[in-house]
Amino acid sequence: MADLILVRPHAMRPLYILAVSVLLLVTFPPQASRSQLMTDGKPVAGPNIGSAGGFTAQIWITEHEEFFHEFARGGVVKFDGTTTVRRDVPVFLTFFIAGPGIDASGAADVTADITVRKPDGTVYFEGKDAPCWSGKYPYSPDSTQVADAKVKLSIEPNDPAGKYSIEATVHDKVKKIDLSLKKSFDVAQ
Repeated sequence: MADLILVRPHAMRPLYILAVSVLLLVTFPPQASRSQLMTDGKPVAGPNIGSAGGFTAQIWITEHEEFFHEFARGGVVKFDGTTTVRRDVPVFLTFFIAGPGIDASGAADVTADITVRKPDGTVYFEGKDAPCWSGKYPYSPDSTQVADAKVKLSIEPNDPAGKYSIEATVHDKVKKIDLSLKKSFDVAQ
């Protein structure tokens, strides 16, 4: 069972923005592009992360719904991702974006098409044009934000065990960029 849930987690306090800004300044050398994800001075890559034209999107999975509430409140927030999904324990597929196109009114327009497939390749969940960000984007283009769209997914007792795959295409409608992302997760017997 899966549900598309829309959140507006980016109603953050200025303290959080300051904390993220300080973290970015400490983490990235001045010449680095802050919209390029870096670890130990090297670009982070993987099928769940895409970047083109200064726009970056990531897809992750977490069991911790409280992450979204903590992010909205601001302060130091830890994201715990997972690649193993337990039966009857909801997980959330979520997107992070950085550097979206911003139109003349200061608005961004980012959507995602999401497909989750069972181990046999059949569709378990599909969502088209899920709004990741629509409207005013008051943050620096270099900052990473949690997207509005998240999918609440629950593997039920009769669902098959094995490796499930997630395919997502994230559309930045202002920059006219489409990023293809992939992620998978395992379900035990």
